[in-house]
Amino acid sequence: MAVDANSGLAVVRWLDNSAVQLSSTHSELQPMSSVKRWDRKQHKYVNVDCPAIVKEYNEHMGGVDLFDMLMSLDHKSTKWYRRIFLWTLNLAIINGWLVYRRHAAQLVLPTHEQMDLIQFTASVGEALIQQNKLPPVLVRRRGRPSSAVVHAPSSQSNSDDEDRPVQPKKRSVLASTGSAARYDNVGHFPAHSEPKQRCRLCHSYVRIKCVKCGAHLCITKDKNCFIAYHTYA
Repeated sequence: MAVDANSGLAVVRWLDNSAVQLSSTHSELQPMSSVKRWDRKQHKYVNVDCPAIVKEYNEHMGGVDLFDMLMSLDHKSTKWYRRIFLWTLNLAIINGWLVYRRHAAQLVLPTHEQMDLIQFTASVGEALIQQNKLPPVLVRRRGRPSSAVVHAPSSQSNSDDEDRPVQPKKRSVLASTGSAARYDNVGHFPAHSEPKQRCRLCHSYVRIKCVKCGAHLCITKDKNCFIAYHTYA
């Protein structure tokens, strides 16, 4: 074992079936434990001293292997600086997703209701894009407003419109912002919407939606789901 006095980094080499080298600033040799290994000369299991750093690695190596597997799914790049940036970014996302899964298990959330890694990554990206920004309907455009020229419809166009079959209107699906942008208190205003859709909290049919989140929410005398939705519980 060797220890750097300045950084506290310990490097340990343990002779198992093959040489195992580990480094850590958290653990080293002590406290020693005992493990059983097969002795070829004696043809039986014998007790061998095992450093604390090896014991901790064996207990938590499942998380390391899972992290390495998930990081291997990352996009590869030929630029070394881009690879460092993407590695750091994906490191934070994967660790956040693992914490999310642990909290979901604590809340006994069904597996089919949990976000997978792709959905979690998309929600993080959406939240980072929309957080602390106004929705497009509230952004003032620069320059003078263009004057639109309105042409009177001709009789020929009216007859053509009458002959065309009426197409049913498609139901619009509104995407909601991520949880981070949901609580940023920027640009969340109610607006009238058609047709009715269910409230995000109480599931009653309403015509009021948030211009930034796109979520339909109640604003009545008895309840205000709009404020509750944008406030931390």
